[in-house]
Amino acid sequence: MEAIIVELQATKAAEFGANFLVDGTSSDNKTVPIGIFNRPVGGQGTGIGSLAGLFANAMNPMGGTSRLPNIALPNDTTIGAGRFTSGDVNFAVLLRALRNDTKANILQQPSIITLDNEEAEIKVAQEVPFITGQFTNTGGGSNNGSVNPFQTVQREEVGTILKLTPQISDSESVILKIEQESSSLVPASGSMGAVDLITNKRTITTKVVVEDGGVIVLGGLMSDSANETESKVPILGSIPLLGNLFKTKSGTKDKRSLMVFIRPTILRNSQDTAIETNAKYNRVRDEQLRQRKVPLLPRERQPLLPPIEELSRYADPVAQPKASSTPTPATEPTQDAGQTASAAARRANTPPPSPSEPLKTRAR
Repeated sequence: MEAIIVELQATKAAEFGANFLVDGTSSDNKTVPIGIFNRPVGGQGTGIGSLAGLFANAMNPMGGTSRLPNIALPNDTTIGAGRFTSGDVNFAVLLRALRNDTKANILQQPSIITLDNEEAEIKVAQEVPFITGQFTNTGGGSNNGSVNPFQTVQREEVGTILKLTPQISDSESVILKIEQESSSLVPASGSMGAVDLITNKRTITTKVVVEDGGVIVLGGLMSDSANETESKVPILGSIPLLGNLFKTKSGTKDKRSLMVFIRPTILRNSQDTAIETNAKYNRVRDEQLRQRKVPLLPRERQPLLPPIEELSRYADPVAQPKASSTPTPATEPTQDAGQTASAAARRANTPPPSPSEPLKTRAR
């Protein structure tokens, strides 16, 4: 049994916005509160809101000269402008444009061999701990009989799990009872605000009939979503054209496709089993040959499977048996027509005809 799990994902995100920051210092060196006209653009890197403290300290209180600290701007297209003077109003403008494209192509092919009417399972997973409960000690002293704080953890399997039971019918088709699960952990950047780990889980439980060697789709999911967000300053953000300086826009397009296929093959004898084994073995060995060189260690080579001919006498199930090493006795040379006629004449007790004398046919 061979399952094929295909998952495609394409995500596009775009963002554009402008932010303003105003900071002033009065004549008695008292700082005027900072005001931000718009929210920070995006959630990555350093927004203008987090730069407020740096702009407020842009003046050197000891020498009275202006200085700009080392500011880490966002890691995308960012344009900044500002004015920094002593005892005057300071301002800053931060323009930011962002475009992000993400693509993912995941292919999994778990396979397993089992007997008729026997359940089989293949599991390639990790046991990840999840917090299921916790206790916090709220006692005021150590002699009040309270216990130390603790957490209870439950481990769950995250990965690819395939469980099936085949049944071969009289018509050479296969009845399959299938339970398939594919799960993965969400990256830390996508689980912000979660109290524990987040997993993506996809499961299929079904029963199907498939022809020998045929491919059938068990199920799948296709999703297409689009989100748009706009934040702007009231009134100013509604001005045509000029209003783009007082607003931020962001959009996200997400498209996913998930399909699960299965292909059963009936192995009727040892020859079919050897053919299937050789195909899998040679596929892994060819992959090792393509990746055998170690770039940083040119004289070292990665481990390599030996040729399957060295491991099994069933390596080439379709090959004919080799000829015996015992020499075959040589055949006698073929006699010509005259020698054959002489031997036949001796067996008939008659003299052989002369080569120059034509043969006579006796009439009956």
